[in-house]
Amino acid sequence: ILDNSGSMSLDMLGRIPTGGCGIDNKTSPDNNFVQQTLNSLPVPFSASGRARFLRPPQGGLSPFHRRWYHARDLLRHWATVYGILGLDPYVYLLNRQPGWGTKCRLSIMESIFALPPQGGTPMPQALMSAIQDHAQECNETTLLLLGLTDGEANDMVYFNRVLDEIQNLLYGDVQICLLGLSLIRKDIEWFENEECDETRVRTIEAFEVEDRQIQLREVAPKEGGYNYAMHTYRGLVTNFFPADYDYEAPLQNFRHRVYITIHGRDRWWAIQNNIYWCVCSQLFCSACFLATGCHGFGWCQGNECGKCQCPDMLRGDE
Repeated sequence: ILDNSGSMSLDMLGRIPTGGCGIDNKTSPDNNFVQQTLNSLPVPFSASGRARFLRPPQGGLSPFHRRWYHARDLLRHWATVYGILGLDPYVYLLNRQPGWGTKCRLSIMESIFALPPQGGTPMPQALMSAIQDHAQECNETTLLLLGLTDGEANDMVYFNRVLDEIQNLLYGDVQICLLGLSLIRKDIEWFENEECDETRVRTIEAFEVEDRQIQLREVAPKEGGYNYAMHTYRGLVTNFFPADYDYEAPLQNFRHRVYITIHGRDRWWAIQNNIYWCVCSQLFCSACFLATGCHGFGWCQGNECGKCQCPDMLRGDE
């Protein structure tokens, strides 16, 4: 599922490239801006001193390229793998393109990137289109959906409902892996939240963020470095493993599992009932968060002290 909304024409930091609307254009390099963006992300107290000395990873694509450019690079690498396997999967687009509509084969993906991205982000509609097509063709087999997107969907209520239905096996053995193409803090936090809430929905954040998490040891250790090639192909195999055993997934413990189980049920009821959303999800959860000292500065949420997840109401989210 390829996000071809208008925001994909921006660079990874949300800036507009200069020199025209070509896919190869990029913004002026500003490594200090990248460093500031990564340093603004929350870290546990135990790693706060080390975090100041972390530097953006070497190798990979420049974050000053358009997100559309990054998406093309990923699909080119994936197309090589699928070609070796003798497969030519469909690419679902969020917005209709002249000549292709909202679906075409991966083998003609270069034609997609010949046009600039435009439109909104109807991600849940694209998910449902892919799920329905799979149900008609081969409903008994596992469906792995790879999504390239830079942030939240237009209708987050509908999107969250679709994810919950997938988590509850309403559509059979469906798994989703969302790959982030943004270095904006709000988008990064959204991806982290989706990873925590759903075990059949995995997320892979931007290369710079994933490398940073590994350096901070927020993931299980692995010998060797995390390079861009691993990051590129990781999405093709991540969903073959249970969430708790993906070595790149955030470390989990009993406290974390209890918290996300309660949080997942709370979100489900909030989607079903507006009164519950207002009274419990907003007022009660916010009051509980403050009364318990930000859930023990994140400890009760399964994190190290100092890295806590604030309720939507306190963050000012809609």
